[in-house]
Amino acid sequence: MKQLREWLGLRHDAEIEEHLPAYLEAESFYVGDVDEYFSSDIIAQKVRETGQPYKFNFAQVPIKAHLGRTELRSITVPDDEAATALIKSVYDANDEDVDYPDVFLTAYEYGDAYRLVLPTEGDAPGDADEELVAVGVEKILLNPKECRMFYDEMNERFKLFFARRWCTNPDQEGNARVWRIELMYADGFE
Repeated sequence: MKQLREWLGLRHDAEIEEHLPAYLEAESFYVGDVDEYFSSDIIAQKVRETGQPYKFNFAQVPIKAHLGRTELRSITVPDDEAATALIKSVYDANDEDVDYPDVFLTAYEYGDAYRLVLPTEGDAPGDADEELVAVGVEKILLNPKECRMFYDEMNERFKLFFARRWCTNPDQEGNARVWRIELMYADGFE
């Protein structure tokens, strides 16, 4: 069983790695690191001859316009005031009014955004925010460059598990990078 789990981790780490170039490209466009493309070599030459920097970040324009028009008005459960009240308490405890613009920005920039929803544990004083402990749920925004949801091949609506990876030694020069991967299932994680 341990070999199967290791294989799953490696296989899905490779799939995260496979999608990384598209996320990096999207990020480069968003931050404006992509060189301008000119449909004509003559125009490109004329622009270069001016000696003026010519770089406009056109990729941010539709993202910011879309973000400016996106508004989360409410999250409710029809005909269930108790469930709606619970959702509101989770929303308030997690400062969703502050975090949601970042969730939408991440989704618009990369095409994906993941929110990790975890139970809070307040066993020791100071471990977690008191409001989060009271509602029992904490939400965390994850960068899609570091994680991926995996679905059943036979039923694409059925989530098998979520894989999240991170580098444990990102700043060590000359050493091989060490990556950890965490697989999260509906009934637990490893």
